[in-house]
Amino acid sequence: GFGEPGRDDVGIDLTLRYEALHQGTERWALAPSDWAWGENVSDERIEVGVWPRAGDDDDLIGLLPVRYRLRNVTYPRGGGPVGGFTTHEVTSGIGIRAYDDEFVSGWWEFVGVSYSRTQFAPPAPGSGRLSLALRTEPEGMPSHERIDLRALNIDQVVLAESDFILGMNYRVGASWLWDPVTGVDYGIFTGGLGVRAKFEDGEIGLGMSREALATPDGRRFTEAFRFEGLIEVRPEDSGIGAGVRGGFHQYGNDTAGPKPVKSGAIHSRWFLAPIEGAKIGAYHLATHGPRVDGGAFDPVHYDQAWAHELGLFLELNDQI
Repeated sequence: GFGEPGRDDVGIDLTLRYEALHQGTERWALAPSDWAWGENVSDERIEVGVWPRAGDDDDLIGLLPVRYRLRNVTYPRGGGPVGGFTTHEVTSGIGIRAYDDEFVSGWWEFVGVSYSRTQFAPPAPGSGRLSLALRTEPEGMPSHERIDLRALNIDQVVLAESDFILGMNYRVGASWLWDPVTGVDYGIFTGGLGVRAKFEDGEIGLGMSREALATPDGRRFTEAFRFEGLIEVRPEDSGIGAGVRGGFHQYGNDTAGPKPVKSGAIHSRWFLAPIEGAKIGAYHLATHGPRVDGGAFDPVHYDQAWAHELGLFLELNDQI
């Protein structure tokens, strides 16, 4: 950035972030809400931000950031073309953050607004359109635009002491989505709450959210509600640990089909921790949700079933 926080009255911070996610197996409640249900989902995200700041107090400095985000999600659809979507988003808000040693990341946003446009892949050949389709024409690339309003937003705030790390998220607001071709729109109030704490002997977390979104093929507007919790125990100096993470996810309402899609997952693991920040062990994943046998998920016609997975893992990350 330009200008030293706490000394100069004004300054600018510049941020660049890249993130790549890949889902190799069906992990319903633990994946982002707008991923396609199925295997081999790839999700790439880039964010570029300019953060003008004003204030000469280390504890609280005012911010007026402008950020651009690019997101690209792809997933296979049987033997047809790749499905997915690309989103361009511009977001800004007014808030504050601290620049002291205990404050690791994030900020408090008083009010904020985002505008985005999402372009979806063309429909698979022969897939047709369902009776509740957002768009009725059989050809073309569906797209939608959206505006998100935020108030009293605690955005990825992480505070750290020598033996304690606390992460917090909180937001309330509203979302409005619309199809620029058909004029169909959809709006709801949204919100979310999440807390995660790390101690020397383990960690605990809890989160819930309600959000508006489009189905992965771009044919419907809908909503998603999710609840997640986790607990992990690592007795000090023992070099061993165990944890469990569970989640419930409801996707859809009466605009997305005759019944909402409900899914859940329980993920337990046991591990050795030979050095700080490294874990190696085994896990068991039990999921209950729609089964997809190739192709895109159809929220009107689907079956639900239990599935179990056993595996090994290596983790080299000790961040929240």
